[in-house]
Amino acid sequence: MLRSLVGSEMCIRDSINAEYGRLPIATMADEEENTGPKYEYDGEKHPEDPTQQHGKGKAVYPNGDEYVGEYEIGKRSGAGVYKWVKMEVDEETGEPKIAMDEDGNKVFESEYTGGYKENMKDGQGKMVFPDGSTYEGSWKYDKRHGDGVYWYSNGDIFSGEWRFGLKHGRGTLISKETGAKLVGTFTEGQFVKGKWVMDDATYTGAYKDNKPHGPGPVSYTHLTLPTKRIV
Repeated sequence: MLRSLVGSEMCIRDSINAEYGRLPIATMADEEENTGPKYEYDGEKHPEDPTQQHGKGKAVYPNGDEYVGEYEIGKRSGAGVYKWVKMEVDEETGEPKIAMDEDGNKVFESEYTGGYKENMKDGQGKMVFPDGSTYEGSWKYDKRHGDGVYWYSNGDIFSGEWRFGLKHGRGTLISKETGAKLVGTFTEGQFVKGKWVMDDATYTGAYKDNKPHGPGPVSYTHLTLPTKRIV
């Protein structure tokens, strides 16, 4: 039983930390402020200032990224799609270059579809990451914020509340490998209180470092043991 607990805990812990530290940060190609556009733009302009993008348009950046969507006074605002181009190393020169498919078209490794406000992801949106994991839900200040679902590349799923990029509030994390579930409360990315539901048992109590911590009952399928401490 303890071996089952440890194996499930390791899978759950890996999923909880999967989006931190191992995925490249998807930065925009026009993050510098007050420098003016440094990219190709085709679309509507502000009626009183033709140097400002305003309305619907398409931008192609020097690094190969592309954005198609709405602008407001020179900034991405409204609905839009941003694609991050995939880079590879040139075999002859050893220099990085944009990856192309067999037809000569650019290959994109990640994509965001949804709302923007002042160049930042805002409102409802869907983000596909380079490793194939996907988040769909609410955004604020370019971070996952509010209710949303994260599908990990290993098949695990988290559904619940986020605050500025971290799991925070009620939520459920499901491990594809073991079928175990964490159902309860997350604080700044850590599971702190709730149920750990497995095929043959359920632990209810407090958690520390994403592991059971302190006294808590373990309920088996046909039996409930007295409160015990799981280390």
